[in-house]
Amino acid sequence: MRRLVPLILFALWLGLGPARAQFDLLPGYDKPLLGPAAAKGAVIWNHGKEADGRDVEGDTPFFLDALRDAGWDVFRLNRSGAADSEEASTLALIAQAEGLKAQGYPRLVSVGQSFGGWISYFAAVRRPGLFHAIVATAPAAFGEAKTSPNWKLNADRLYALAEGISRTRVMSFFFQNDPYDPGGRGRHIAKILTARGVPHAMIDRRPGLEGHGVARTLAFARAYEDCIRDFVEMAKVPNGFACPLGPSRPAAGDFALPAGAVPARQLPGPARPFAGRWFGWYVQGRQMMLIVQSATANSVTATYAWSAQFREPEDAPGHRLRHGRIDGAGKLIFDDPGQARLEFTRRLDGGLDVLWTRISDGLSVRGQVRRID
Repeated sequence: MRRLVPLILFALWLGLGPARAQFDLLPGYDKPLLGPAAAKGAVIWNHGKEADGRDVEGDTPFFLDALRDAGWDVFRLNRSGAADSEEASTLALIAQAEGLKAQGYPRLVSVGQSFGGWISYFAAVRRPGLFHAIVATAPAAFGEAKTSPNWKLNADRLYALAEGISRTRVMSFFFQNDPYDPGGRGRHIAKILTARGVPHAMIDRRPGLEGHGVARTLAFARAYEDCIRDFVEMAKVPNGFACPLGPSRPAAGDFALPAGAVPARQLPGPARPFAGRWFGWYVQGRQMMLIVQSATANSVTATYAWSAQFREPEDAPGHRLRHGRIDGAGKLIFDDPGQARLEFTRRLDGGLDVLWTRISDGLSVRGQVRRID
């Protein structure tokens, strides 16, 4: 009877009629796949659900590069139109996973953002043991607080799904200032999975990265890509498995720095605490660097650089030479005419708080950096 399950699911999926054409499994990258005989397994990326279709058309997120580079074949399940419902999309995910399993892929992993994370949970419940692991970032299916009267079901229904998972390791990410998150989900789900003996990792509203879609960013990838890979690949997930807070240094290629961006070795008294190169990221997921090149008693010259945030052609790394000052409170401030205002404030732990402000409308973004040399 168990051998008939894939055929039954596939028939159900075909029974969706016109909706069938709205589910499409594609390679996740424009590179040749290793194939089931050579790959460690297959990863299916499940995008979120946005009305303008950006999720369907978007690229595979940065953090899956680590699994690809480790020898996994990465696919993406594109879902579009009215067919993208909890039931239909979950059946489509299961059917495509069964197809990859039938090809000979030894292990299957479902990874998803928002609604894609939700159906990853649901598929693990509907088909126990099909997936070696699921990774869900900001899972949600019932809208956000401002627009949906049912948004708290993003918690209650997810708890019910967690109660049904077995034979699949589960990694979940929840973020601060996520309008889809009622709060408390990480702690409650970790308790459920622990009681059920399900291997899991829970990264719950950790400071530093915020918002519903921040897992698509390069900063999230650099912070968690190695941990996600290790969680998927390790032979056994130990109790209390946790991801370290990283990265400690920028990755090669993330920044495009000018040749003259060399930190000064000697700076006068007020600027001395800001000497060196500093690296970190804003809470919305863009990495940044500050390299203080020179200073006098009244001015500071530095290269301010930023990485890409999303994997989009128009989102590229860049840099500017900034001219600033140390104010009476000891803050390093750059307020060059026509540029965003930057404020760097010393922290007790040796790092710097960063506040970026757009002058035209007052929009501000917070971040932190730490000295790397």
